[in-house]
Amino acid sequence: TADWKFISSGTPFNPGMRSAIELAMLLQKDPKYQAIPTLYGIFNIKDIAFELSDKWAGFPKDIFRLLKAIDENKITNDTLELLAFLASKNTYSVFTNPRFEAYLKNKKIEELVIVGLDTDFCVLADCFNAFDKGYKISVAADCCASFTSGKEGHLGALEIIRKNLGTII
Repeated sequence: TADWKFISSGTPFNPGMRSAIELAMLLQKDPKYQAIPTLYGIFNIKDIAFELSDKWAGFPKDIFRLLKAIDENKITNDTLELLAFLASKNTYSVFTNPRFEAYLKNKKIEELVIVGLDTDFCVLADCFNAFDKGYKISVAADCCASFTSGKEGHLGALEIIRKNLGTII
Protein backbone atom coordinates (compact mmCIF):
# COMPACT_ATOMS: atom_id res chain seq x y z
CA THR A 1 0.00 0.00 0.00
CA ALA A 2 1.32 3.41 -0.95
CA ASP A 3 1.53 6.25 1.54
CA TRP A 4 0.14 8.67 -1.06
CA LYS A 5 -3.12 8.88 -2.92
CA PHE A 6 -3.78 9.98 -6.49
CA ILE A 7 -6.02 12.99 -7.11
CA SER A 8 -7.14 14.31 -10.42
CA SER A 9 -7.53 18.04 -10.72
CA GLY A 10 -9.23 19.49 -13.74
CA THR A 11 -11.77 16.73 -14.14
CA PRO A 12 -14.31 18.75 -12.19
CA PHE A 13 -17.09 16.43 -11.14
CA ASN A 14 -19.72 19.04 -10.51
CA PRO A 15 -22.38 18.31 -7.87
CA GLY A 16 -24.97 17.44 -10.53
CA MET A 17 -22.75 14.83 -12.17
CA ARG A 18 -21.74 13.39 -8.82
CA SER A 19 -25.45 13.03 -8.02
CA ALA A 20 -26.10 11.29 -11.36
CA ILE A 21 -23.26 8.84 -10.71
CA GLU A 22 -24.42 8.13 -7.16
CA LEU A 23 -28.02 7.71 -8.29
CA ALA A 24 -27.00 5.24 -11.00
CA MET A 25 -25.00 3.21 -8.47
CA LEU A 26 -27.80 3.30 -5.92
CA LEU A 27 -30.57 2.28 -8.32
CA GLN A 28 -28.72 -0.17 -10.55
CA LYS A 29 -30.01 -3.22 -8.62
CA ASP A 30 -33.56 -1.97 -8.09
CA PRO A 31 -35.86 -4.03 -10.39
CA LYS A 32 -38.30 -1.19 -10.97
CA TYR A 33 -35.53 0.84 -12.67
CA GLN A 34 -34.40 -1.94 -15.02
CA ALA A 35 -36.88 -0.86 -17.70
CA ILE A 36 -37.96 2.78 -17.81
CA PRO A 37 -40.26 3.75 -20.71
CA THR A 38 -39.37 7.09 -22.32
CA LEU A 39 -40.30 8.88 -25.55
CA TYR A 40 -37.14 7.46 -27.08
CA GLY A 41 -37.61 3.84 -26.05
CA ILE A 42 -36.94 1.68 -23.02
CA PHE A 43 -33.94 2.64 -20.88
CA ASN A 44 -32.52 1.50 -17.58
CA ILE A 45 -30.96 3.76 -14.95
CA LYS A 46 -27.42 3.16 -16.26
CA ASP A 47 -28.51 4.19 -19.78
CA ILE A 48 -29.98 7.39 -18.38
CA ALA A 49 -26.82 8.17 -16.38
CA PHE A 50 -24.70 7.51 -19.49
CA GLU A 51 -26.92 9.83 -21.53
CA LEU A 52 -26.67 12.58 -18.91
CA SER A 53 -22.91 12.23 -18.83
CA ASP A 54 -22.71 12.46 -22.60
CA LYS A 55 -24.54 15.81 -22.54
CA TRP A 56 -22.46 17.33 -19.74
CA ALA A 57 -20.59 20.46 -20.82
CA GLY A 58 -17.33 19.45 -19.13
CA PHE A 59 -15.47 16.35 -20.25
CA PRO A 60 -18.24 14.03 -21.47
CA LYS A 61 -15.98 11.24 -22.71
CA ASP A 62 -14.21 11.06 -19.34
CA ILE A 63 -17.49 10.92 -17.42
CA PHE A 64 -18.85 8.31 -19.84
CA ARG A 65 -15.74 6.15 -19.28
CA LEU A 66 -16.15 6.53 -15.52
CA LEU A 67 -19.81 5.49 -15.61
CA LYS A 68 -18.99 2.58 -17.92
CA ALA A 69 -16.25 1.42 -15.52
CA ILE A 70 -18.70 1.67 -12.59
CA ASP A 71 -21.17 -0.49 -14.51
CA GLU A 72 -18.68 -3.05 -15.85
CA ASN A 73 -16.97 -3.51 -12.48
CA LYS A 74 -20.25 -3.62 -10.53
CA ILE A 75 -19.08 -0.79 -8.28
CA THR A 76 -21.60 0.20 -5.64
CA ASN A 77 -21.65 2.86 -2.93
CA ASP A 78 -20.14 0.27 -0.58
CA THR A 79 -17.12 -0.37 -2.80
CA LEU A 80 -16.69 3.12 -4.25
CA GLU A 81 -15.15 4.57 -1.08
CA LEU A 82 -12.52 1.81 -1.16
CA LEU A 83 -11.56 2.60 -4.76
CA ALA A 84 -11.85 6.34 -5.19
CA PHE A 85 -12.90 9.53 -3.56
CA LEU A 86 -14.85 11.94 -5.75
CA ALA A 87 -14.77 15.55 -4.59
CA SER A 88 -16.89 18.11 -6.37
CA LYS A 89 -15.37 21.47 -7.19
CA ASN A 90 -16.46 24.51 -9.11
CA THR A 91 -13.25 26.49 -8.63
CA TYR A 92 -9.66 25.94 -9.70
CA SER A 93 -8.69 23.95 -6.60
CA VAL A 94 -10.26 20.86 -5.08
CA PHE A 95 -9.11 22.18 -1.69
CA THR A 96 -12.15 24.49 -1.65
CA ASN A 97 -14.26 21.39 -0.97
CA PRO A 98 -14.14 20.77 2.80
CA ARG A 99 -14.93 17.07 2.25
CA PHE A 100 -11.68 16.67 0.35
CA GLU A 101 -9.41 17.94 3.09
CA ALA A 102 -11.40 16.02 5.71
CA TYR A 103 -10.85 12.87 3.64
CA LEU A 104 -7.10 13.50 3.45
CA LYS A 105 -6.87 14.08 7.20
CA ASN A 106 -9.07 11.08 8.03
CA LYS A 107 -6.92 8.77 5.87
CA LYS A 108 -3.70 10.39 7.21
CA ILE A 109 -2.54 11.16 3.67
CA GLU A 110 0.60 13.30 3.61
CA GLU A 111 1.77 12.93 0.00
CA LEU A 112 -0.22 13.72 -3.13
CA VAL A 113 0.37 12.88 -6.77
CA ILE A 114 -1.55 15.52 -8.68
CA VAL A 115 -2.65 15.28 -12.32
CA GLY A 116 -5.20 17.08 -14.43
CA LEU A 117 -6.17 19.35 -17.23
CA ASP A 118 -5.05 22.93 -17.43
CA THR A 119 -1.76 22.51 -15.64
CA ASP A 120 -1.41 26.27 -15.37
CA PHE A 121 -4.77 26.69 -13.63
CA CYS A 122 -6.29 23.74 -11.74
CA VAL A 123 -3.15 21.67 -11.20
CA LEU A 124 -1.11 24.70 -10.17
CA ALA A 125 -3.89 25.89 -7.82
CA ASP A 126 -4.02 22.46 -6.19
CA CYS A 127 -0.23 22.49 -5.81
CA PHE A 128 -0.25 25.92 -4.15
CA ASN A 129 -3.00 24.86 -1.75
CA ALA A 130 -1.40 21.49 -0.99
CA PHE A 131 1.97 23.16 -0.36
CA ASP A 132 0.41 25.77 1.94
CA LYS A 133 -1.23 22.95 3.93
CA GLY A 134 2.03 21.01 4.30
CA TYR A 135 1.49 18.14 1.86
CA LYS A 136 4.38 16.59 -0.06
CA ILE A 137 3.59 17.15 -3.75
CA SER A 138 4.44 15.26 -6.92
CA VAL A 139 2.95 16.09 -10.31
CA ALA A 140 2.80 13.43 -13.03
CA ALA A 141 3.67 15.64 -16.01
CA ASP A 142 2.58 13.10 -18.63
CA CYS A 143 -0.89 13.06 -17.07
CA CYS A 144 -1.33 16.84 -17.31
CA ALA A 145 -2.01 19.25 -20.15
CA SER A 146 -3.15 22.80 -20.71
CA PHE A 147 -6.01 23.38 -23.08
CA THR A 148 -6.20 27.04 -22.10
CA SER A 149 -2.56 28.04 -22.67
CA GLY A 150 -1.22 25.13 -24.68
CA LYS A 151 2.22 23.59 -24.31
CA GLU A 152 3.82 26.88 -23.22
CA GLY A 153 1.41 27.28 -20.28
CA HIS A 154 1.77 23.61 -19.36
CA LEU A 155 5.58 23.75 -19.31
CA GLY A 156 5.59 27.10 -17.46
CA ALA A 157 3.37 25.72 -14.70
CA LEU A 158 5.52 22.60 -14.39
CA GLU A 159 8.58 24.80 -13.98
CA ILE A 160 6.91 26.80 -11.20
CA ILE A 161 5.96 23.57 -9.46
CA ARG A 162 9.45 22.07 -9.88
CA LYS A 163 11.24 25.18 -8.58
CA ASN A 164 8.93 26.02 -5.69
CA LEU A 165 6.35 23.44 -4.72
CA GLY A 166 7.22 19.82 -5.38
CA THR A 167 8.58 17.15 -7.66
CA ILE A 168 7.76 16.51 -11.31
CA ILE A 169 7.55 12.83 -12.15
